[in-house]
Amino acid sequence: MGKTAPVQVLLLVLIVTTASGLTIEENPKKSIHVKLGSKAILPCLFKSTPAETAPLEVTWLIPGLTSGTVLTYVNGKQIPGVISSLFGRVSLPEIDLLNAGNASLLLQNVQPGDSKEYMCLVRRIPATVHTTVQLEVQVPPGKVSCGPQGTVANGHDVVLTCKSMDGSNPFQYTWSSDTMPTLARQDMTSGTLTLRNVSLSPGGGKDGGKYVCAVKNDVGTATCSVVLALPPAKKNTAGVIAGAVIGVLLAVLLITCLVTWILRRQKQSKVPEQIYEVRMDESPPLSRPGSRAKSGLSVTSAAQTSVGSATPSNGRLGLANLKSLHDELLPGGSLGQRSHTQGSEGTGSQVRGYLV
Repeated sequence: MGKTAPVQVLLLVLIVTTASGLTIEENPKKSIHVKLGSKAILPCLFKSTPAETAPLEVTWLIPGLTSGTVLTYVNGKQIPGVISSLFGRVSLPEIDLLNAGNASLLLQNVQPGDSKEYMCLVRRIPATVHTTVQLEVQVPPGKVSCGPQGTVANGHDVVLTCKSMDGSNPFQYTWSSDTMPTLARQDMTSGTLTLRNVSLSPGGGKDGGKYVCAVKNDVGTATCSVVLALPPAKKNTAGVIAGAVIGVLLAVLLITCLVTWILRRQKQSKVPEQIYEVRMDESPPLSRPGSRAKSGLSVTSAAQTSVGSATPSNGRLGLANLKSLHDELLPGGSLGQRSHTQGSEGTGSQVRGYLV
């Protein structure tokens, strides 16, 4: 039932209009173009004879929608419709203007989704008239994409493309450049610019430089630019990687050698403990306590290295050092004052001293 309501209303309008003095003016412009974000006035002008005294009713709706009521005027009040996207943005003129025959719809801050066909129904019982108008919300060019098509090579043809990603058709494209070649061809509808047999270099060249594309429609303009030049030479990334690896290996080797050298230096700087053994081969004669020349006193080194004195390689101490050691070990300076023990294995005693 809801889907056929607009058709029933339209048939009612066609039947009643012929038998009533209520008429409506046809809009000379069936389509209205409005810029995005501005306001739109959808015209609906009608006339009625003085004999028409019935209350005025006005309904704006969108044909084809089951619940397509935009706004209703009845009993002197404006009642919002059921389309939520239009809440707070639609209104009718003041009552005086309505009674004078102006039922135009005011739509604020128009959006792309408002681009639709709208129908105005005016009723004074028993007559009903209607008119329709198409609203087109125009969007200025937005994001523009431009650049070379394919590979750019010296001595070849180059095609630059330009396209607006947003906005309302139709678009007009215009290319400009300070270095525009005389043989360049541009298509203002498709947005392409063709350059023949270009002369380029990495820095620009004769045909290189900045090219600007301007996109225009009825409500705005947008631009996009591209710099045309030969691409820079590719870097030898393999050589860079190999050099980095070699540098890291050399650094590791250097650090290893340095740590090894430091450890060796620390080991050599340590002073080992020296142990000396003093051995008496035989006791001196008791009758000659003062004689020391025949005492078989000898000193052997139990250490691996000598520190602080020049000890001969055979481990024997010199006579001067032996005398000093003998005096230190035997208080009183006489071996004869020491008591010696004679065992079953022979006479002899050992005296050991440790020097650090």
